[in-house]
Amino acid sequence: MPGAPDLPPALINLAEFFDWRVLRHFIPVITGWVLAYLAAVSLVRVLYDLPDSGTARRFLGRLVGETAQGPAVEVAAGTLAKLRESSELLRVGGPGLILIPAGEVAVTEVNGRFYRIIPPGKQKIGRFEYIHALIDLRPQDRHLSGIRLVTRDGLEVFTDATVTFRIDTGGTLPTREAPFPYNLEAVRLAAYAEINRDGDLLLPGKMRPAT
Repeated sequence: MPGAPDLPPALINLAEFFDWRVLRHFIPVITGWVLAYLAAVSLVRVLYDLPDSGTARRFLGRLVGETAQGPAVEVAAGTLAKLRESSELLRVGGPGLILIPAGEVAVTEVNGRFYRIIPPGKQKIGRFEYIHALIDLRPQDRHLSGIRLVTRDGLEVFTDATVTFRIDTGGTLPTREAPFPYNLEAVRLAAYAEINRDGDLLLPGKMRPAT
């Protein structure tokens, strides 16, 4: 246009970059990237038995970024098995954030092997770090009624029994900051020595009667 000012060469080059004749060369690259991403999502969903593609995308995003995305997942010993059904973080592993209630600790694994014990509070778990179990540190009561006993004289008697126990404290006294002290080895043993008897979960690891 007559009288129009000349544009700087840099601006002209930038405008030419957005020309259709240039942008069309990016179509195969973008298409390939999208197809590769969809294939990765599908593979992750199948490999880790995730319920849907949305869950697989979230998990893949955390793996690639290695960041603890989203809110912390609240976990507890009594609900861990149920929560695994709806949380890819608990089903497969980190990275991610978890919230452990007071009075409990989490035992984690990496590649199927014991990794560490995580204290209560909001905590970050690493890549593929899997929560194997949550252990309740508080005193536990078990009551049995109508226990049949036979004396040395052959007399049959019935009685009730109540047992109170807890995870071994290792001799550490409770404090305001740590009201439920624990021995690391006792927690590890309890996590890998679970027995289910008559629907009642027992933890016969290194425990001692509560005082």
